[in-house]
Amino acid sequence: MKYALTTLCILVLMAAQAQVKVSDDTLHWNANRPLEWADFKGEPDKGGMLEGQILCMNIGGFKRQSAHHLTVFKTVSVFDRKNSWMPENKQTDAGLKYFQVMFNIYELHSRKMREAYALSRTAEDPDVAFKEKYSQSANERSYDLNMYKAKTKYGMDTTALETWRIKIDDQLKALAEYEQ
Repeated sequence: MKYALTTLCILVLMAAQAQVKVSDDTLHWNANRPLEWADFKGEPDKGGMLEGQILCMNIGGFKRQSAHHLTVFKTVSVFDRKNSWMPENKQTDAGLKYFQVMFNIYELHSRKMREAYALSRTAEDPDVAFKEKYSQSANERSYDLNMYKAKTKYGMDTTALETWRIKIDDQLKALAEYEQ
């Protein structure tokens, strides 16, 4: 097999899943570069029900030059600046922390995916393996995000928010070898 890239398919899937087109103004997750309110460059949804929005995603793919080469796998967690927004009068430290922990959850699942792929170097079809791992990661990430939103009451419970921040930070540290 020459080059096998599934990034485009995943981008389409993620864009369709979020029902928003990914912009060309994104931030890759970086421990030394936390989110700032200035990163939320999108236009508020006038007349909509939302008070704010964040768009994060994990984008992944792989390539394999031939059957005799190792498959090279990559996944990144990105924050879409143009599709994330919060009115200035709603911007709080707790709100920013809530969105940062959410972005960290995306990075945690990128690392788990990198770990899973690194631990399963077999002769299996890399396309099948990648799709399986990506799908499993998406399901687990969705579950974690839903639990996070519910347990923190969408960031309104600052004690629960701090508990989740510590929990996710600890898990990121445990998977530090899979940081990109």
